[in-house]
Amino acid sequence: MKQIRKTTSAILLLDKGEGVTSFDALRTLKRAVGKKAGHAGTLDRFASGLLVCFSGSFTRLCDLFMDLDKVYEARVQLGVETDTLDPDGNVVLKAPVPGPEEVLKAIEAFPRDYDQCPPLYSAVHIDGERAYKKALRGHDFSTMAKPVSIKSLEVLGQGPDWVDLRLKVSKGFYVRSFASELGRAAGSCAHLTRLRRISIGPFNVKDAIAFDDEDEILRISRLSCSWFFDSLGSRDIECTDEQAKGLRNGNLAPQLRLEGLSCLYHEGKLLWVEKDARLICQGEGDE
Repeated sequence: MKQIRKTTSAILLLDKGEGVTSFDALRTLKRAVGKKAGHAGTLDRFASGLLVCFSGSFTRLCDLFMDLDKVYEARVQLGVETDTLDPDGNVVLKAPVPGPEEVLKAIEAFPRDYDQCPPLYSAVHIDGERAYKKALRGHDFSTMAKPVSIKSLEVLGQGPDWVDLRLKVSKGFYVRSFASELGRAAGSCAHLTRLRRISIGPFNVKDAIAFDDEDEILRISRLSCSWFFDSLGSRDIECTDEQAKGLRNGNLAPQLRLEGLSCLYHEGKLLWVEKDARLICQGEGDE
């Protein structure tokens, strides 16, 4: 009989390389810990950087990342726009390259809170279908603008026809759209040629594993996940045998309710993860 391997419940930080999709970046993780795995926050194929990944019962934690700010480092190519607003697309517009001072003025004046339209080549739903599928078929449509925020915007460097930036942004923010908007604000056009995600909330890419390093993924997946909850401001509680039995059955003990995210341990085993008194998942890992 074919042996079925149990999926390991783990939380890992992976550094996605350029030229692979976020889905493909999970292949090594799934091979190492089991097929039940996912990530919070997709990166485009041309982009690199941080993916926060989950396997096993911890896949239910993805929702915790919806509201976390993200930090990116990006290169905006000025004077050329592509249909996908990235280096993989076809050139659809050219314009004179603005001078360095014009670009800096546009950056300084750029609104920090505004309504942004996602790119046509994106995964947002339009009439029940992914926008990029409509775009690939040549359909004429537009995406709905949504409120976004730029928490910080820093110039890292400038060249004759490009500018490097570091942005801290809210959920739902598309750096590709921003590149196009910035080009127009400077009196020209633009697209992204590089994009790297540096952080998601308190988690940084400097602490991540290469997405294709199976040995390291396997090693880290066997370690405690307590660092993850500590980073989110969690608290550990020791509970009795009777309380532990109830928690395993999904029963919420009123006296154990805490504000925010909490995780409970009993005899060194992670039993329960909770946010605002709502059961998120029952863990299986060691403390």
